[in-house]
Amino acid sequence: CNRTYGGVQGRVYSHQWPSNIPYYSTCVFSINAQNGSTVSIFFNSFIFPESTSCSEAAFEVRERSQSGTVLARYCGSALPNPVFSSSSTVWIQYFVRSELARGFDITYVTTAYGVGCGGDLFQTSGSFASPYYPSNYSMDADCRWRIRVPATLQIQLDFPGKNLL
Repeated sequence: CNRTYGGVQGRVYSHQWPSNIPYYSTCVFSINAQNGSTVSIFFNSFIFPESTSCSEAAFEVRERSQSGTVLARYCGSALPNPVFSSSSTVWIQYFVRSELARGFDITYVTTAYGVGCGGDLFQTSGSFASPYYPSNYSMDADCRWRIRVPATLQIQLDFPGKNLL
């Protein structure tokens, strides 16, 4: 909680993950990319209580700062779609007011090649998606991902979905 992440990529968990987030908890953090870059957030796991307007528990992402444009606000247990910023900083807050919440496991990637377009990943697991997923992306997009794992591991890619071409 209450920290800033500044690497070109990383993995962030809710505090006490995979145990439940304590009642009446609030946590704020930000992800800062280099100037001219954007931030993409991909959800590996997400379990928050469902409530009207996500009033009892929520994960919220804003552009730049606490007063910035809301990019996403999620609750429930469905795995959220990725979040793509158009700036080099995202501000994130999550809170739990009354029910138990497991929390989240996210992968973030920064890139200078356009919103959601490519990046470097060095993790033992994680996720990524095409720009603006699940919406369409431009036919002239040239996005490049560099995926690396420790030398003793192998890379396995899974492409879930029904409409693969």
